[in-house]
Amino acid sequence: MGSGNNTRNDRLLELDDEIERYREATASALGQLEWVVGYLHKIRKSQIAKALDRNRKQITEEIRDLG
Repeated sequence: MGSGNNTRNDRLLELDDEIERYREATASALGQLEWVVGYLHKIRKSQIAKALDRNRKQITEEIRDLG
């Protein structure tokens, strides 16, 4: 019984690590998108920046709803 329990615990730890990698990747991608939005505003591409920012906000809200 102990060996199966260790295998299950190991798998749960692996899944936790994988979830954390996805969280970090998501945060990084959203940060990059935020930078792009700022850059587009700076170079006077406001319409594109606004559209991307709306998308970024929607993605962020959906992620919050999952958690």
